[in-house]
Amino acid sequence: MDRTSEALVSPDDVVSKKNRSDVMFRADRTGKFVYVSPAAEELTGYSAEDLNGMHFTYLIDEAFRRDLISFYIHQVKKKLHVTHIEFAIRCKDGSRKFVEQSVELDLVDDEVVGIHAHVQDITARVRIHDELQQSEVRFRTVFENSPDAIFIESLSGKVLDVNPAACKLHDLTRDELIGRHVSSLVPEEQRSEVNLGFNELVSGNIKQINGQSLRSDGQIIPVELRANKFFYGHEPALLIHVRDISKRIDAQNALVKSERINRAIIEALPDLVFWISKDGYYLHFVAKDESQLAISPGEIIGNSLKNTLPEPLYSDMIDVIRKVLQTRVSETVEYSLDIERLNEKRFFEARIVPAEDETVLTIVRDLTHERRLEQQVIHTQEEERRRIGRDLHDGLGSLMTGIAMLSRALEQDASSGKEVSASQLEQIVALANSGVEQARALARGLNPVKLEDDGLIPALEKLASDTETISKMTVTLSAHENLPRVDSRTAMQVYWITQEALTNAVKHSGAKLVVITFARNGDECELSIADDGNGLPDYSLDEGMGLPTMKYRARLIGARLELGPSIYGGTEVRCFIPHCQVGTNG
Repeated sequence: MDRTSEALVSPDDVVSKKNRSDVMFRADRTGKFVYVSPAAEELTGYSAEDLNGMHFTYLIDEAFRRDLISFYIHQVKKKLHVTHIEFAIRCKDGSRKFVEQSVELDLVDDEVVGIHAHVQDITARVRIHDELQQSEVRFRTVFENSPDAIFIESLSGKVLDVNPAACKLHDLTRDELIGRHVSSLVPEEQRSEVNLGFNELVSGNIKQINGQSLRSDGQIIPVELRANKFFYGHEPALLIHVRDISKRIDAQNALVKSERINRAIIEALPDLVFWISKDGYYLHFVAKDESQLAISPGEIIGNSLKNTLPEPLYSDMIDVIRKVLQTRVSETVEYSLDIERLNEKRFFEARIVPAEDETVLTIVRDLTHERRLEQQVIHTQEEERRRIGRDLHDGLGSLMTGIAMLSRALEQDASSGKEVSASQLEQIVALANSGVEQARALARGLNPVKLEDDGLIPALEKLASDTETISKMTVTLSAHENLPRVDSRTAMQVYWITQEALTNAVKHSGAKLVVITFARNGDECELSIADDGNGLPDYSLDEGMGLPTMKYRARLIGARLELGPSIYGGTEVRCFIPHCQVGTNG
């Protein structure tokens, strides 16, 4: 046996130097295995019988094979006694494992007769390293592309790294930010507070705080900060996300302002306001006048429309609510309701508006007063028509009958050849003239303001004169020059308001003086009827045809009416008429 063969078949002298649990290979000078340890069998999945005689390159993963062959050729040529290298092998089951291999040349008389290889399985380490690299890539991707500013800071508050969003937030470059202390990036007056807050973040007592960031141009930006501890390199550090919350704060402020305005509007409404679910349950309500409620206030929330509205009104209202929620279009419903606790019938108008979360906002207006007033006005108009009918029948009708009878008598006299006297004709003329005067009087009652002739001011002058004659009060009218011109409909209502105010003064005030003023006040016409009587009378509070009628007539022309004390010590009625055009002699 030659020395080469002797070296190849006696591996124990090498193996004994290693732990037998280690992965050991021994190959001859051609690269074929002549010995493998039990651990090598376990690593590769091949048996010793499979491996002995196999060329070592058979185990090397294809991706590493060429480079590894070159590496060992170089080692043999240069007779490098020991080398170390990492590569992948393919196991019998096809799996891939990473190994770190130390190769020692077996030299005899300075010639390579074989190699000894000691192999360590590093698959787990490689996988951890790969995962770490992938994690680093993911972190860097998020870090660089995050819309939020990200700072990596030491536990002492020194900036170690920043992303592009952080540079944009402060309008500084990365180089200008790195090395700065966190306190230099906030307004000066907040730096001591920021230092305390930073220490709390470092200690882990808090994870999130709100603060302010300072841009290079001095602009202050509200921000939200979230911090987490981690290791940067081998040192503990803070990873801080900084989010610009300017738009959020603006939106929150706008929402608060909007809610405040909406609440003020709702609370200012004289109407009842209900929030009602799609199933007809009361969720919330606002009532300035609780006497308008069908049930007591404490019984409303959580109650159902079914318990407050009779059929078929309840079913109709549910149908309207569902329609509004489906179409998102408001609907208006008018209805009447017997209020048992008030023992009276009331009239309402409900405007149903879609709200959020399958609810509707229902604004309910009590129309009882308006409906009663309308009925009173209609009743007054009917009475006026009946009076005119009586006047026509008893007055003008009688005159026309007299004229007809006299005319027939004259006709008979003329037919019989009798002479017609002048006195008979004068009698007919007198009756006709009287009829004309009565017709004119009736016309003035129907339309006292003859705009096509004289206008509103002359009609008010005649009204003042007639009232003075009837009441023995002094009634004056003051009308400014260059008065606004009003249309016939407005003029008629102004006349009736004045007449009603004068009638109330005659009946209730005990006044000796009434002053009527009609003037221009900015974009409005202002009508004033002031007296020196007994002050605000009881009629200002009744539900009759006094003040309510005047207010009703004012609303018909878009005007507003006020009642208060006059400068003469009595009562003053003021009516403000909008959108008058400037003209001469209204």
